[in-house]
Amino acid sequence: MAISKFRDLISRLSSEDPLRPDVLGRLGYLYSDKMFYNYKLDDLKMAVEVHQECLDLAGENSVERAKWLRHLGCSKLISYRVFKDGDDLQESINLLEQAKDQNIYDKELIPGLASAYRSKFMITRDIKDIDAAIELYLNSPLGEYITIPWLGSAYLVRFELTKAPGDMRLAMSNLEKALELTKKHTEISDVVQVLENLINCYLMKHNYGGSLDDLEQAIRYAQDAVDVEAHEASQVAEIAGLLGLCYKTKYNVTKCENDLLKAIDADESDFWVFMPVADISESLVLAQRLMESYKTLRNWEKGLKIAEYALELIPAYTPRYLRWSEAQSLLSRISGLASFAAAFSLQSGKAEGASLALLERGRGVAADLLYDLRLDFDSRKFADLKPAYKQTLLSSIGRLENPVQLPDLVSDDPTSGTAELTRRLEASKIVDEFMESFSTRLKPDNTGFTGFTRSGPIVIINVSFRCDAFIIKHVVETMHLPKLSEEQIERRLRDGNLASPNTLEWLWDTIAEPILEHLGYAEVPSSEWPQICWIPTGALSRFPLHAAGYHQDKTGRTVIDRVMSSYSSSLNAILEGGAKDKRNSSAKAVLVAMQKTPGSSNLPHASKELSIVREVCGSMDLCTVEPERRTEEVLSELKDCDIFHFAGHGETDETNPLKSQLRLEDWQTQSLAVSDLLNLKLRDNPPFLAYLSACGTSQIKDKRLLDESLHLISACRLAGFRHVVGTLWEVGDEACVDVAKIVYQELRDSGMDDQSVCRGLHKAVGKIRDTWVTDARMRAAKKDLDTSIVNVKDGENGFKDGLRDGRSARDIVPLDEDENERPAPWVAYVYHGSR
Repeated sequence: MAISKFRDLISRLSSEDPLRPDVLGRLGYLYSDKMFYNYKLDDLKMAVEVHQECLDLAGENSVERAKWLRHLGCSKLISYRVFKDGDDLQESINLLEQAKDQNIYDKELIPGLASAYRSKFMITRDIKDIDAAIELYLNSPLGEYITIPWLGSAYLVRFELTKAPGDMRLAMSNLEKALELTKKHTEISDVVQVLENLINCYLMKHNYGGSLDDLEQAIRYAQDAVDVEAHEASQVAEIAGLLGLCYKTKYNVTKCENDLLKAIDADESDFWVFMPVADISESLVLAQRLMESYKTLRNWEKGLKIAEYALELIPAYTPRYLRWSEAQSLLSRISGLASFAAAFSLQSGKAEGASLALLERGRGVAADLLYDLRLDFDSRKFADLKPAYKQTLLSSIGRLENPVQLPDLVSDDPTSGTAELTRRLEASKIVDEFMESFSTRLKPDNTGFTGFTRSGPIVIINVSFRCDAFIIKHVVETMHLPKLSEEQIERRLRDGNLASPNTLEWLWDTIAEPILEHLGYAEVPSSEWPQICWIPTGALSRFPLHAAGYHQDKTGRTVIDRVMSSYSSSLNAILEGGAKDKRNSSAKAVLVAMQKTPGSSNLPHASKELSIVREVCGSMDLCTVEPERRTEEVLSELKDCDIFHFAGHGETDETNPLKSQLRLEDWQTQSLAVSDLLNLKLRDNPPFLAYLSACGTSQIKDKRLLDESLHLISACRLAGFRHVVGTLWEVGDEACVDVAKIVYQELRDSGMDDQSVCRGLHKAVGKIRDTWVTDARMRAAKKDLDTSIVNVKDGENGFKDGLRDGRSARDIVPLDEDENERPAPWVAYVYHGSR
């Protein structure tokens, strides 16, 4: 209540008002207190901005400066813990080091700075960082009842790296002593924190060669913490789930069902009773553990209940005012939740449409928030909106439209950050209220798909503890895939070589053949080719479903010989895209070829590829533009183009898909990244095609982010491109020329209709596939002939007929084992597009 009143007051005070510094300082203290208890994300965001403004107002030589350096450093540290942005962590260390130089006796400074170094250690695994934290605690002038709990925790963290028994002993002895001291000198919340560290200590000791007695001790401490929490409900977030974790860990050792039931009882109590005052992130982690427990017990109904409640938390978990990178970090922690929920729903016998709705609710969440901001307010369903309210909505949407980062605030006004965030928070609230009161979103159910399946069915493959295909034609139906499992997928990912014939045949046997047979696609089409839109989930999204099959035997037992294939990140992406896509009025093709790229290998065929594309575009009366190959110039031309063709290098960021990029001449200083594409607003005049002739434009290397399907291809679709061609992984420079030529010739011959891109890529890939099969068979025949010649010579020395394996000369020549593991170069090309 106090924070709300002060925020309201601050919003009405200008930067020149003499009251502002005092009011702002009081608000800053309130936020700092809030950060140690139950805060929401908007509290954290505002704390950072308010503390920054307080620091700016303090001046260089003010005695207040050290204090606000510490406040801002601590709020930045909490921000890092929530959003995992490394810049926040480094800023936190820098701020707290400055604060230490000015006032080492600040009792809240040393724990904050040491904690920052400990967090840094968790990233670097450099023992110097955790040693820096330990050194701060050991040399602190503060009382040991303050430093010993932190010191014990730091030794425990160091033990994770060193596995040294001495570090474990120091951790346990310091934490045991800390428990005695905190009971005498500090608040209940400090006792709870020490108990939490002791629990983690004994759990870790057990994991690294300890005994069942260690687990029993962890359980006792967890029960003590629960008993303490009974009198301090506001501190429950610090201990919620730990008793259940202890019993679940014990169950994994004993396999005693009673231990599992105790784990469920503890977790359920925390989830349903205490979670309303706990952090949503902790609630979601706890929900997933409960679902695992219910899966073990085969209690599908209770597991489904938890899953449904957990998915309902996601909108509050990722509010609209967050930057995309922040939402992405949060969503990475619940990867697989939606698939888990859908599997529970199907296992419980729920309707196909309801199960699919659960799956869609937890996938592509960040993209859905962007779709919400692209409503067509000129459509008839909004005709009754009052003009003033409509203008308020449009203004609010404008505040939120940049999903990647807050607008750059080039201003000397220290209040600008606080003011801008306040406006974004208010805009988020207005849009949320509007979305709740209007049925503006197309939601997947069991009807209304006809308009999106005219060209062929949509197939969503859910991967969890059971694997199923949601097949959508006029309605939704499901098909269980008993030969497919998470374990098989993970094993093949570890083995690599996803384009090998062996993998393509496995995909056919486990997924493609059952689905195609079910749909009636049992042979090569005699007339118009159907198109299947594949939407794989989880780790399966890394596999080339469009290339599944037995290609060497030429019997038509392949996907490419029966249907054309496209992909989508989610069903909602199809529904939203199909509802909003319009044809671009531009006749401009932006062409970029990077034959030579700084820091990358040369691509000698890129210029030839561009020459072919330029010629075909000219024959279609498209004006070709070849901008300077720099990020700013290319982005400028994309704003009013109809086709964007890029021939060059692509790079997939290992940890942050927003940083995946197309490499231009200035990529080392200013990259053309996913984040730049997302900031393009092309929906009002959507371009026809983005052709990304580069490596790995649909790759996501961090498996925790697969549910969000954020890569260069999906970024182009979100930006507004109706159709996108890209690749799953590296592709050959020369092959790119052949594929592009056939695709663009198809565009020309068909008048750029909505099927032309898919049809063109299907023809191109089919032609390269046929050449690959022929070449592979020739290599195998040559090797067989060489072997036969050797065998004939051997036959002269006693081997009959010179054929060691007894085959007749007319038998089909089989591919040897090496050939069957050789990656197929045509497999990488994929198409995402409108329907």
